[in-house]
Amino acid sequence: MNTLNPRPFLFLALSIILGQLSAMADEDKVSEPSAEYLAVSENFVDSFNYGNSETIHEDIDLEAIIDTALDGLPEGDGFRRGFKVGFLQSQEDFGEMFLANFPADSTAKLIRWRKFGKGYNALVRIDGDSGLNYLDLFIRPNKAGKLKIVDMYQLHAGEPYTTSIRNLAAFATPNQSVTKMLLGQEKGLGKNANLLVDLLNDARSGDYDAFTKKYMKANDTVRSQKSACLAAYQIGTLDMEGELYPKALKDLKQFFGNEPGMALMMLDVYFAEEDYDSVLKCLNQIEKYSGGVPDAALLTLETNTRMVMKDYDGAIKSAQNAIAIEPDYSDAYFSLGESQIAGGKFDDAVATLKIIGDKYFVTFDDYEFEEDPSYAKFVESDAYKRWAKENE
Repeated sequence: MNTLNPRPFLFLALSIILGQLSAMADEDKVSEPSAEYLAVSENFVDSFNYGNSETIHEDIDLEAIIDTALDGLPEGDGFRRGFKVGFLQSQEDFGEMFLANFPADSTAKLIRWRKFGKGYNALVRIDGDSGLNYLDLFIRPNKAGKLKIVDMYQLHAGEPYTTSIRNLAAFATPNQSVTKMLLGQEKGLGKNANLLVDLLNDARSGDYDAFTKKYMKANDTVRSQKSACLAAYQIGTLDMEGELYPKALKDLKQFFGNEPGMALMMLDVYFAEEDYDSVLKCLNQIEKYSGGVPDAALLTLETNTRMVMKDYDGAIKSAQNAIAIEPDYSDAYFSLGESQIAGGKFDDAVATLKIIGDKYFVTFDDYEFEEDPSYAKFVESDAYKRWAKENE
């Protein structure tokens, strides 16, 4: 183990299997639902953490999702019937596909509830060494009167799952009047619609070389389509030194930088630009979205950001707040120790490192501080020497 090594700042985006999902208006209030609603969310969290794809499939009402996505098309419409049947058939392994969108080390945690419309939304944090995301689950009674997840969105993207499917249907139909109705506007695509469909097909089929070539030559009209821009970003993360990733970051900022629902994804853009003030603003936006409920993961990201800004006192305070909220959130302890060392508070740092050792079975030798020149001042301190002597 090489020193503390906190989690990197850049977050790997998820695959586009689920499509792009978005943040909603935060006008509703934090609320506590009935036991039945709690059971649905707790079942989802448990299913996620245990990798139970069948239960996740049962929790999510795909028929309700597709009906919402195709709202406005008559029930007897031939395209609607065909698209719905094809979609549901393609989702037979939905639970497995859903879990495949998240790194294997990810864990889910219910953060808060809020009353929204005719039901409740449950905000779930998906966290792991490979990235951070938040899912907002729309839990409503379905046609049969059973509480189910009837829509969802992740803060690492830009529109509800139902909207993503609606857009897919819009480009799948040869009927231009249906396309315009589903999109709600022409979007000025014109002849560019075919290129957009080609890009999304390349992304879904895994032909990333073809996608990159087409995207790099595409005009603003195509690149300003959220589905194309987000796909470019996600594919670009696979090779951050390539030409696609910086292009996608630039497009995200140009076309979507002011959207509150894109705040989590925009963190990558601002970290890449070393615009840390904007990073802090994004973290504040995300907290406001979640009903103003502080979250240990966001506070830990704030800690890491303030360390880069050399605001060590602010970093320490954020980490301490994270631990107060969630005493078992391991990243907060590692970031706290790192910020205390960087801020020259060596006695406090040793105390934190001892806690880490007790809670997470990290031994003195695991840190290897003496092997890293950046920790020279810490190694030379009296606090470190006393700690080293205790471990002789």
